[in-house]
Amino acid sequence: MAEYGYPPFSDEVSVADLIVVDYTLLVQGDADEIEKLWQAATELGMWYLKNHGVENEVEGMFGVAEKTLMLPRREKKKYAHWKEEGLFGYNLNKGGRDPETKEKLELAEYINIAKDDILSYPTPVYRTYPSPIADNIEATIRPFVQKSCNVTDTLLEVFNDKLGLPQGTLAQRHSAQERSSSQVRLTRSFGNPAAGSASLFQPHNDYGLLAFSYARLGGLLVMGKGWISWKWVKPIPGHAVCIVGETLDTFT
Repeated sequence: MAEYGYPPFSDEVSVADLIVVDYTLLVQGDADEIEKLWQAATELGMWYLKNHGVENEVEGMFGVAEKTLMLPRREKKKYAHWKEEGLFGYNLNKGGRDPETKEKLELAEYINIAKDDILSYPTPVYRTYPSPIADNIEATIRPFVQKSCNVTDTLLEVFNDKLGLPQGTLAQRHSAQERSSSQVRLTRSFGNPAAGSASLFQPHNDYGLLAFSYARLGGLLVMGKGWISWKWVKPIPGHAVCIVGETLDTFT
């Protein structure tokens, strides 16, 4: 039976062999697990994280995403990110062209929710959001963000110690009390067959310090140093995919 009731991940593609890090052991200060995290972060810059404690909130977030992205297009466009604060809000990505109509193909859509708006709700810092998001901030989205931030703080403490920096040096650079560009992104791919190999985003490094990705179907590709081709990242139930952001790379 396919996981989650979705089609199984293909066994005919090249898959990245990511290191699996146990968050519970990190919290306990396990030296071997800390070294495993350090290896993953300094070599590929991406790893699986298990036992992170955000599993229930992740499931709730998938429900919020479905309700939000299934809204009529005209409703979602009211929250388009170019109308207000540019980083946050709804966007529709297009790419390639239909071989018959020559029109650009709809590849995917997403909505970015500012962490600051989530923590300050019901008073917006940047903007408002569609009702499925607003109605679930307190019960689902805020707990998800708060727990995720706790995980981030723990990982940054490990990196801080490994780098020999004064205590709290990295943590000071993403304080919850300061405005930030941190966000939760809900993404839906349309899986248009005519799009061929067109991708949602151009090859890039995630900005910020750390990114956590949760998926059911997959779609994430990674290129490691010295690799000759991209490899797929297979989604594993209960595991987050953690990615070192460009800012953390630059800082260190």
